[in-house]
Amino acid sequence: MASILCEAGLLPGALTHNEHHQFVCKNVFIKADNNDSLITASIPLDRALKIPIAHGEGRFYADEATMSEMKANGQILFRYCDEEGNITPLSNPNGTLDDIAGICNAGKKCVWNDATS
Repeated sequence: MASILCEAGLLPGALTHNEHHQFVCKNVFIKADNNDSLITASIPLDRALKIPIAHGEGRFYADEATMSEMKANGQILFRYCDEEGNITPLSNPNGTLDDIAGICNAGKKCVWNDATS
């Protein structure tokens, strides 16, 4: 689903093969990056949420200009973290850019996260 949204231009960036080119199926932790969207508005920014993932192409990528625009617009909704909410390279299951686990479009109407990919 998420790759279709990116390929159709409804979401920025692209989803590529996981860093180690292996299918990943496990529970991971994510945390909200901001409270600027309907989906993240009531989630405490320090709370780690446990979600299941199952994908072979979940590694988000965007060029530097797109990433700058996404950060300025608050389009990064979730990042991978450990159980305590710390964002670390070890908590990133697929090598995605900036530990991104969920994004939205500029209008914040179209959300992607690993639970739906």
